[in-house]
Amino acid sequence: MAYVRKTHDEYEIECFYTESGSWEYVLTAENYRNARDMLKDYRNNDNRPYRIKKRRVPNNN
Repeated sequence: MAYVRKTHDEYEIECFYTESGSWEYVLTAENYRNARDMLKDYRNNDNRPYRIKKRRVPNNN
């Protein structure tokens, strides 16, 4: 019997807001390549710090 993975990975882009002093969610990408491309666009248009966080999300089976 083949292994069936119970989760899938999503990549969230977060921005650090100095006003609140915390990291806040901006958007979710399906794969790392898309997240990296979106992160590059955000960094080119804004001088705030951004990061990518990997999240494991349960599959909807």
